[in-house]
Amino acid sequence: MSDIRKPLGKRIAQLRKQKGLTQEQLSEMLDIAKNSLSNIESGRAFMSFSKIQKLIDIFEIEPFELFVFDKEKEVKTLNKGLRRAVNLIKYDKNKVMLAYEYINNLIE
Repeated sequence: MSDIRKPLGKRIAQLRKQKGLTQEQLSEMLDIAKNSLSNIESGRAFMSFSKIQKLIDIFEIEPFELFVFDKEKEVKTLNKGLRRAVNLIKYDKNKVMLAYEYINNLIE
């Protein structure tokens, strides 16, 4: 059985940084010591259910999102695939135009 502490700690640190919070700020919001948060983020400690619930509220996420550990890896893989696809069609003007229109419609 694998230990969830390391990937969960890494995910908490990732979400904290995305929210623009320091460890000190988040530890104050959670009402825990800064070194406790450091231990949690490094996978050396775990937190109570009530603190996990508070994290979900602070980060404004759905509960499952706290446990999505490979999202960064998934995005890198998708970006790599997209670059590969662009390289395959870059000499076909019609395909490039279709891809541009499709992507432009996605972001509008």
